[in-house]
Amino acid sequence: MKISILVAIYNSSWSQIRRTLISILNQEFKDIEIIVTDDGSKNNFSKNIEQLFAKYNFSNYKMIFNKVNKGTLRNFYQASLLASGKYLKPIGAGDLLYGPKTLKNVINYMEENDFNSCFGLTKKFYIEEEGEIRIKEFRNPRLLKPYIKNDEKIILRNTFFGDRPYGCAMFFKTSYIQKYWKEMCDKTKVLYCEDIVNIQMALDKEIMPFFPEYVVWYEMNTGVSKSANKSTNDLINKDIRAYLDYLQIKYEDKQEILKLKRWLNFTEKFPQNKKRVLNYYRMPSKFLFELYIRRKEIADYKRYSTVGFLENQKYKNEFIR
Repeated sequence: MKISILVAIYNSSWSQIRRTLISILNQEFKDIEIIVTDDGSKNNFSKNIEQLFAKYNFSNYKMIFNKVNKGTLRNFYQASLLASGKYLKPIGAGDLLYGPKTLKNVINYMEENDFNSCFGLTKKFYIEEEGEIRIKEFRNPRLLKPYIKNDEKIILRNTFFGDRPYGCAMFFKTSYIQKYWKEMCDKTKVLYCEDIVNIQMALDKEIMPFFPEYVVWYEMNTGVSKSANKSTNDLINKDIRAYLDYLQIKYEDKQEILKLKRWLNFTEKFPQNKKRVLNYYRMPSKFLFELYIRRKEIADYKRYSTVGFLENQKYKNEFIR
């Protein structure tokens, strides 16, 4: 088995689950396993899931239904222990793989370079009540050039300043990410932000390689990491703080961790939309640098853009039923 795809569900609608699964089932690459892992949802869509798999004549799947909510990190980790694939792709219900060639292209890239992990690019979307799909261009990390040039020093600096790849766009070797997730589960109180593991990877000098294609459609305004409200940001900051507390001990008060903790203490007093301004106050050179390269950065992203599922009429209607 080449790749296991972990589909995390928590009180997701059937339309969200269906969209995610259809994006996987429409991949050209077929050596896959799907593990649907539900983290204590009120509704059980197992029958719907089985019927969808039967429609696509797909039988290589497993389903987990937790009786109580464990949080995203432990939900993904427990599912990974059942994975048969050499590689692992975690994805939340509602998000989609970008296009029919996504898995094939990513796996070929990781195999050819023997990478433990990589990340690609993301587009955001939402579906209006009348079924109209709205697409939003999205740049994360905002500064892509250091990854294109593999500038380790700048990548490390930006990682600690919060300019990191999105978790939804990451792929891993199974054994590699299991090691980090197990440590997070055993040693920390992190609940939701499984993707902040790239902070520890950076401390270990494990720079996540950039795969130069779009890989994911990210559904806006749902889930813990997709909302801008204060309570959601509090949960995220609590997770980051819990992780940094552990890393501070493990890495013996490394300065990058201490600076990041001080910054969290400061920015917690402000709404999310003001934090970017504060980030520039903290680092004026970053503001000047971004002014200088902004147009070029946008061009960098546009040169990688291709037509994905939600822009292709052949597939589009499948995702808005």
